[in-house]
Amino acid sequence: MPNLRNKVFSAIANFLIGDALGAPIELLHYDDIEKHYGIIKGLVKPVKQHPANTLKPWEVTDDSLEFIFTLKTLLKYGDKLTPEIYAKEFVSWIEESGLLSKYYIGPSTRNAIERLKKGVKPEEAGQHGYTCGGALKGMAAAIIGFKDLKRLDRMIYTVCLPTHNTCVAVSAAYAVAYALAACLRGENLRLIVEYAIRGAEKGWKKGRLISSPKVSSRIEYSIKLISRFRDPIEAARKLHDIIGCGMHSAEAVPVAIAIFYICKGDPMETVMASLNAGGDTDSIAAMAGCLAGAYSGKVISMKWLENILKTNNINLNALANSVLEKIS
Repeated sequence: MPNLRNKVFSAIANFLIGDALGAPIELLHYDDIEKHYGIIKGLVKPVKQHPANTLKPWEVTDDSLEFIFTLKTLLKYGDKLTPEIYAKEFVSWIEESGLLSKYYIGPSTRNAIERLKKGVKPEEAGQHGYTCGGALKGMAAAIIGFKDLKRLDRMIYTVCLPTHNTCVAVSAAYAVAYALAACLRGENLRLIVEYAIRGAEKGWKKGRLISSPKVSSRIEYSIKLISRFRDPIEAARKLHDIIGCGMHSAEAVPVAIAIFYICKGDPMETVMASLNAGGDTDSIAAMAGCLAGAYSGKVISMKWLENILKTNNINLNALANSVLEKIS
């Protein structure tokens, strides 16, 4: 049984690895990925005119940057964090870092930031957010609050509300956060999926009700859909064709959970299947990789991780130690 430090460290590490590996192929169809690269087995160079050509090799995207920002903000404020404080800190950080000039900022976050800057209240600013950006923030909350689900509920909604305050986005955030919390607590694969579905149902009752597929139903269907496949990549591509691998919360989150499940929590298989599925590869590989890291306590590749930490100037040991101090 991996110890808690290994679980926390590996969860964050594999999130970063999935993001960095997925960025160069983001939004490509799996046929195009295979045409240009064959089966993805590591970092590749972006095709001509792909926006990721503006990134350095091993550079992460907004997925990792917002994940780490949210984790640090939760560590800083703890239970005193409110949606208003989070929104203020988030806008300041976005402006200081110049992230709005980057191609990879998602439409929901970009829209919410502009509204927050105009003085719109946090609960209203995120009422158009439907993408999986809220789910990525929810995973940061799970790393801090995995032991107490009532506390975790408050944390998830606090960090989602300013940018992703719709039923589907909050549902997706609860789903993947509950799954990650279960991984960190050492639950088995079936129970982890059950927690994901339970979280999705709970989260659906929050945020502005919009017309959208239900995340809980899509998680259930995704698990059934892939049950007959032995090849994880083949299964992941079937998910692409039926569920979709776009940035919509009702696509990316059920797919990430299902890929993690069919790969039995193996970090390398999980991330490689996520990459070769196509679509929103960086977000899906980051989420699925994070789950696999928390479940197994294993980093996909220490060499890859070292490249990422150096390129992005991230001190993961210090971050992991801060988390462990907070939750101990």
